[in-house]
Amino acid sequence: MQKYNKIFLVIFLFVFSTTFLFISCAPKKPISVKPQVDETTIKAEEKGKQKAEEEARLKAEEEARLKAEEEARLKAEEEARLKAEEEAKRRTEEEAKRKAYEEARLRAKEEAKRRAEEEARRMVEEEARLKAKGEKKKIEEEKLSAIMETETQPLAARETEVRTVPALEDIYFDFNKYDIRTDGREILQRNAEWLQKNPGAKIQIEGHCDERGTTEYNLALGERRAMSVKKYLISLGISAERLYTISYGEELPIDPGHNEETWIKNRRGHFLIIIKP
Repeated sequence: MQKYNKIFLVIFLFVFSTTFLFISCAPKKPISVKPQVDETTIKAEEKGKQKAEEEARLKAEEEARLKAEEEARLKAEEEARLKAEEEAKRRTEEEAKRKAYEEARLRAKEEAKRRAEEEARRMVEEEARLKAKGEKKKIEEEKLSAIMETETQPLAARETEVRTVPALEDIYFDFNKYDIRTDGREILQRNAEWLQKNPGAKIQIEGHCDERGTTEYNLALGERRAMSVKKYLISLGISAERLYTISYGEELPIDPGHNEETWIKNRRGHFLIIIKP
């Protein structure tokens, strides 16, 4: 029995020694000791976390606000710039319009002045022309009188005679005109044929007007009508030396009436034979 006890003791010691040796040789792990966390620490950590989140939120809001303000500022500056450009453009256009209007006004004023001066000069020239024409008319009348005095037949009798010569027809003019109408050309053609058949005849071409218009104007218009007839007869081969012109204006109406019918008759070119063929 003791023998077995000794054997058991030896085995026990061997196992114990082996176990101890194994434990001694094995790497040692640090033994973590979980600290004990109390409720105060948890609340503090939670509060810190909330504070950090709040600060992050406020910071984000501030950044958003600053960004919005910056965008608003930039937008306002852009709008102000565009408005300034538009205003500058409007002022430039307004100035251009004002300048153009002023230039047009000055041009119109200058043109009116020029026309007034031209009209004044024309009136002076017309007055001088009419005065000279009056002198010319007087000279022509004296010349015609001298020519007619060389004839043996008195002028009044000769006028009565020649005014009834059917070959020389009057021509008529439109109101305020001195150009030869188509019917007038046909009449002048017949008159030219008579003059060609009677080469010794000389005629006086009288220009007449109706009663409308001033005396000076009608004298000038009558002269133009007489000259138009003379030029046309010359174009038909009649010598200018056989043709004399004179204007009576409205002084010798063929019809003394005061209506269109009589005015038509009085706007005429009349032919007077001053030297018979």
